[in-house]
Amino acid sequence: MPRWNSLVSLFVRSKPYLALLLWAGVPLLVSSEQHSLMGHDEGWYAQQARWIVESGDWVTQQWWGEPIYDRAMGIQWAIALAYTLFGISDRVARLPGVLACFAAILLLYDIARRCVPERIAWFSAAILAATPIWMQAGRLATQDVPLTAIELLGMWALVRAESHPECQAGWRWLAGTTFGLGFAVKSFMVVLAGVALLPYLVGERGRHRHLRSPALCVGLVMGFIPVAIWLGLSCDRYGTLPLEKPVRASFSALAR
Repeated sequence: MPRWNSLVSLFVRSKPYLALLLWAGVPLLVSSEQHSLMGHDEGWYAQQARWIVESGDWVTQQWWGEPIYDRAMGIQWAIALAYTLFGISDRVARLPGVLACFAAILLLYDIARRCVPERIAWFSAAILAATPIWMQAGRLATQDVPLTAIELLGMWALVRAESHPECQAGWRWLAGTTFGLGFAVKSFMVVLAGVALLPYLVGERGRHRHLRSPALCVGLVMGFIPVAIWLGLSCDRYGTLPLEKPVRASFSALAR
């Protein structure tokens, strides 16, 4: 009986999340098979991911055999992993974006319900899921929605650290790692999320004390380890090329 009661309690607590998954899943997953990859940027990332799988080279960022290194490799790795697991196709190329879209909607709800009444929090996530431009972006093999999901994961972890003091270090560590993971997806564009969080991190530091946490600093360092390893291996092959182009491209994007 206690086990049955716990299962019923889990189902009751999960109902808002399940309802959001169903609400977002219908428009997100029902799409035309004839909807081919867009030439830019979907085709770019999908093709680079295909070359990763076919060549077995997870280090070189290439375009028709030439190393280019004009952006980070996170989305290409995610699509290549999806190709490896499920085969190469347009629908599989979009799988990381679809999963990130679902994750972002659920994370938004869970963050919001700690700030506003639960009913309002649910409708805020449901409205996002019904926004055409968001759902269109969620079906694309591009960086934007995965980056948003990673940024929301970091914010969610910070909020959880406040409400679960018994495991604050783990949540803060998770929040720290998301900055490096976001950098792997879209380079310096993740800085904008960090700047947006400054009023919370600095202005309310006396309440949550996140910035005094060694776990947050450890997470920041560990989050950049995959990027550091990739750049190190790339520089070993191609000299300074992997460092020059991403910096120029990222700062150009921020300037725009």
